[in-house]
Amino acid sequence: MKDLVVVALGGNAIKKRREKGTFKQIEKNIERAVKGLLPFIKENPLLITHGNGPQVGILLLLQEMAKGTIPEMPIPVLTAQTDGWIGYLIQQKIINLLKRENLFRPTATVLTQVLVDENDPALKNPTKPVGKVYQKEEEIKDLFEKVEKEGWQIRKEPQGGWRRVVPSPRPIKIIEEEVPAILLRANAIVVAVGGGGMPVILAKEGFEGVEGVIDKDLTTALLASSLGAKRLFILTDTEKVMLNFSKKDVRPLDFLTVSLAEKYLAEGHFGEGSMKPKIEAAMSFLKGSGEEVLITDLFKLREALVGKTGTWIVK
Repeated sequence: MKDLVVVALGGNAIKKRREKGTFKQIEKNIERAVKGLLPFIKENPLLITHGNGPQVGILLLLQEMAKGTIPEMPIPVLTAQTDGWIGYLIQQKIINLLKRENLFRPTATVLTQVLVDENDPALKNPTKPVGKVYQKEEEIKDLFEKVEKEGWQIRKEPQGGWRRVVPSPRPIKIIEEEVPAILLRANAIVVAVGGGGMPVILAKEGFEGVEGVIDKDLTTALLASSLGAKRLFILTDTEKVMLNFSKKDVRPLDFLTVSLAEKYLAEGHFGEGSMKPKIEAAMSFLKGSGEEVLITDLFKLREALVGKTGTWIVK
């Protein structure tokens, strides 16, 4: 799709690390993010994706607190819930911004199921931590009951306590990928694959949900490639990709090629669940339709576009 811009908003950028994640805080962060996208909102076909890890974590905590009072919902349902309300806020802020500019473009949020391989090794080796850290004796007892009765898998946390882990399989295909394509051709701004989408496998009776999560950036890269996008902006809570992160000899990177990214990835520079999937997504996109990827802070996009910050990745 000509001149399509794809922007991935990180869940930890929508809810900053030091924030509680109140509605007003999230609303303010989304509004700021949307303002930074104004040039693309005005002129380009635009697809927005977003993370939802902190928001799903809050729903899991609410379910835990309401245990015995309300029925628990599986993680794909919680993903769909957060996709709805985050999409609602993004749409609202875009519409308000366009109104102030005396412009109009339709906007829509598409709930997207994402096909994964039922034989993906990740389904048998859960690694993605979700929900609260169980530390009190009674909490841990309840947690082990979940392990026994419901098949939960858990891991011990380095800081103490236990936490649930779920699978994070790789995305194969977005089931509703034609819907964003139709809307984009109609000049709509589209919000899709929130939280990586809801993982499903193809069973005898049709699609069936999987208790797990898909990395949002990997799914974004898959959808962006299927739509023929050339540019992908991955907006998170750090300004640049770094080597030796959290070490004395930390080195921020202004520029990367796919071959260099592969080298640094093999050397273990990028952390699981943080920068590693972003680099993998960038490489996947550039091996497909993509020409350039920018990774930078959610609120530094304008500076990055003129070369003042950010990490650019090219073929």
